[in-house]
Amino acid sequence: MIKPAFIFTDHAVLQRERPVPVWGECDGASLIVSFAGNSVPATVKDGRFEATLPAMQAGTRGELRFVSGTETLTLTDIAVGEVWLAGGQSNMEHPTFCTEYDESLVGNDPDLRFFTVPRRTCYAGETWGFHFIELEAKDTPWQPCTTDAALRFTAIGYFFAARLRRELHIPVGVISCNWGATMVENWTAERYLAASPLTRRALEHDATLPAMDDPAVLATHTAYQAAMREASQTYDAMALVRENGVHHFLRHCGYGLTQGEADNYSRRPCVLRNSMLARVTPYALRGVIWHQGESNGRADYPDCKDWYKALFHAMMADWREAFRTPALPFYTVQLAAYNLDGAERETWVGVKSAQEELMKEGCGCYMVVSYDLGEPDNIHPAKKQQMGERLADAALCEEYGIEKPWRSPTLSACVRQGDRVTLTFRDATRLSTRGGEIPAGVFLYREDGSSYEVSCTLSGNTVSFTIPAGESAVAVGYGQRNYSVANIQNEVNLPLTPFRAGLK
Repeated sequence: MIKPAFIFTDHAVLQRERPVPVWGECDGASLIVSFAGNSVPATVKDGRFEATLPAMQAGTRGELRFVSGTETLTLTDIAVGEVWLAGGQSNMEHPTFCTEYDESLVGNDPDLRFFTVPRRTCYAGETWGFHFIELEAKDTPWQPCTTDAALRFTAIGYFFAARLRRELHIPVGVISCNWGATMVENWTAERYLAASPLTRRALEHDATLPAMDDPAVLATHTAYQAAMREASQTYDAMALVRENGVHHFLRHCGYGLTQGEADNYSRRPCVLRNSMLARVTPYALRGVIWHQGESNGRADYPDCKDWYKALFHAMMADWREAFRTPALPFYTVQLAAYNLDGAERETWVGVKSAQEELMKEGCGCYMVVSYDLGEPDNIHPAKKQQMGERLADAALCEEYGIEKPWRSPTLSACVRQGDRVTLTFRDATRLSTRGGEIPAGVFLYREDGSSYEVSCTLSGNTVSFTIPAGESAVAVGYGQRNYSVANIQNEVNLPLTPFRAGLK
């Protein structure tokens, strides 16, 4: 019996210019893996095998063949190109059909290929769930891009990959591995969470909860899954979008079942790291794109910025070891604006600040800004095409050496002269507003923490304003509220990076 890992199927994309691990199960004493003129003996032990194909150039194609004794297994239409993993929570999971997108960019492309890791909380467990489309935890093969496949795939992942295809002209594969409402700790191995006091909190909190095999938890799981399965039989998400439009769907989608009714297995530390990510490691990748953080903006952690940074460092270290790529890059989407039901939650801003600081640390983590794409009453903004393409431009520049102006303007200087303040930004030569609107989004902060918006003017790469007579100000900020209209951008329409700076 030869059984390659489930990610090795017809139409798979293998990462170019890097050694390619190939693994699976085998009950024979030996096994040979062959592809494109390379034949490699596998190490076989205790019913499992692993071989490593040598680095190959993009465009290499052929059959991936496994031979053990008299048994042969052949996979067809295998291509070498670029492979990325799309991870995170629901905003990464969000499929193309319920976004605002350019229809001319969605179509058939046999060299753009998708692989979906089914949502599971245990290796063999069947899990039904919903965020935007009916979903059952079934293993499916790599799928060449068709219009229908693109519409049902992660929107950010699709538009990221489609732009790479247009620029690189080589095969591109995306592995979708994500789950709505999940946290960083759900995707991180236990020993990495246990390594520091900040990250250990997740394990300590979990220890206070009922065990996953507790009879009451199992009963909740069984009932929730049964309800999901029944509801999905008559649910047609794409039809609802056609009938009511994207924005109505995003605000009213669902089976009428809430996450609170579920067992929340997916939100336990390490679970998805072990049940989903482990199934595709150590597949050779170029990098990771990531949209997540909403669920980590928890009100019970006032030091949310430091906590999120520590968790993300732990996850990056874990994944880099698991994928055997010490410098595996992570390209992240900073959280968009959202009003959180009108409650100003500092932890939401804390996550955004942590995401920016991770990029500034030079740890192989990059960030694109999406504050301008947010919607006040929708945590799932519809403008996913822009998010995917901003990530693609960042990767094209940083990974492939193709010059792209991907960095949002960031504050480089804040000068106060009396009541006049001038802010200067790097990565901008001419600041403007969307559609010529009046500049909006700059707030001043009083010593008591209250804030008010101030009128400002734009000139070149500067923003200037005057502190109103009779008012006080100890700091200036942009994008520091959960949601505000913020419309300032640079000459290539990239929004300002949210910031807060003291005023002396």
